[in-house]
Amino acid sequence: MNLVYKMIIHLEKPALVYRTKKMIMENKPQSLALFMFLALIYLIYVSISIQSSTETALRYEEVLNRKYLAILGISTVLSTLFIYLTKDKLKGLSFINFFYNSRLKAHHFILGSNFFIFTFHILLVFLAILPISIVNYFIFGKVDNLLYFSFVSLLSCSLIFLLVLTVWMGSMVICRNHPIHYVMFFISLILISSISYQLVIFFPINFDFLSVLVIIGILGGVFTLTYVIFRVLSSIYLIHHFRKREESTSRSLGKMVDFKKIKNNFLKNSVLEIIYLIRGKFLSEQLVLYFFLVIITVFLYYALSSTNFLSIYGLIVNFGLVEVLIIFPIMMGANYHNNKIVIYNLNFSLYDYFLSRSFIFFVNNFILFVLFTSIMSLIINMPYNFSFYFIPKVLFVTLFSIFIGYVFVLNQFNKIFLMLGLVVSIGLFDTILHYTLNNLTYVNTIYIVLSGIILLLITQSYIRRPVVR
Repeated sequence: MNLVYKMIIHLEKPALVYRTKKMIMENKPQSLALFMFLALIYLIYVSISIQSSTETALRYEEVLNRKYLAILGISTVLSTLFIYLTKDKLKGLSFINFFYNSRLKAHHFILGSNFFIFTFHILLVFLAILPISIVNYFIFGKVDNLLYFSFVSLLSCSLIFLLVLTVWMGSMVICRNHPIHYVMFFISLILISSISYQLVIFFPINFDFLSVLVIIGILGGVFTLTYVIFRVLSSIYLIHHFRKREESTSRSLGKMVDFKKIKNNFLKNSVLEIIYLIRGKFLSEQLVLYFFLVIITVFLYYALSSTNFLSIYGLIVNFGLVEVLIIFPIMMGANYHNNKIVIYNLNFSLYDYFLSRSFIFFVNNFILFVLFTSIMSLIINMPYNFSFYFIPKVLFVTLFSIFIGYVFVLNQFNKIFLMLGLVVSIGLFDTILHYTLNNLTYVNTIYIVLSGIILLLITQSYIRRPVVR
């Protein structure tokens, strides 16, 4: 474990400190605004937790069990998101050189590389638990139960992170990096989650001393079994991971397109952006998350009652679907920052450069939104009425994601924070807007006005002819 500590201190910590300082120093106003906005979001979450806890008519044990299930769900989603977004982290030369020039074992190497991701995951779970514990203390006044609840929740979330990481590695090893391993990963995760959910439902926890001892014993046994499987898979996983480092799934894609035959600059820019999205594997990333969202929605439909599902379905559309929709648009700013000189030399107009890409993102998001609601109406018998009223929201999500991509220089480090903050901010804004106005026409009018303002900010602050700032 001494080598793991050295890896964290000499490799992970300097990289984290450097990227954090660079992000803050290069974007001081934006970083401050982002911090204040996340603080505001957390205050809204605390107020919602207080309201839901004070208005409930359930017994104390039922309240804690429901909160425990919610925390397990949050932990599973966060672990899956973080591990998926950092899946290419170990392909960096610094990690490969460190592994081959040290006596570090494979499982220690993987644990050390995920240390700060795990810490951030636990920090978010702790922030989710904190207001629940404080509110329930003032309402019910049972300190021991709350301490047991917090301890079991953090222990369960640690196990969930290791379990998700092990399932991810197992799917990669079994499928040998074939794209079908995404399907296997999500199906395995859903099966494990459904079994755990049913166990907690049928065997509720009282969160007293004896119950906590039993839970610790069960979690310890599952943790030991998971860690043994994790150690076995680590070496094979790293071999396949390093072997695939130099491969590019679409290296010859650019040769398939003859740009000399494309005379129209609008069409040329559209083709360039599509090639960039496919080469960067953003298309596969979006499709994987999209199908996972469809699968988890269908699963929740059959696992929950109609009342509970309808309340969760709104959260899936406001948060889960928004996460899928922002993947393409937010990368436009990253492409701009990485290729600014090339764009300058090409001397494209605003119409050719910006509108072509924005149109592709909007059409893509519109199709995904319509397809999702159509699939839900067919599979789970949700009422479906095609309406153009959701176009302003899709337009706002697309343009706001593009704007965030221009404001912040996106990289592997801050991608998680920006996407998570963007999803939560858009979801909460949409919820507050509908709750406050309660009129779809007014809501869409605000979305259209805000979209116009964002469009002006992008074109006036970041894009000129030639495209340069």
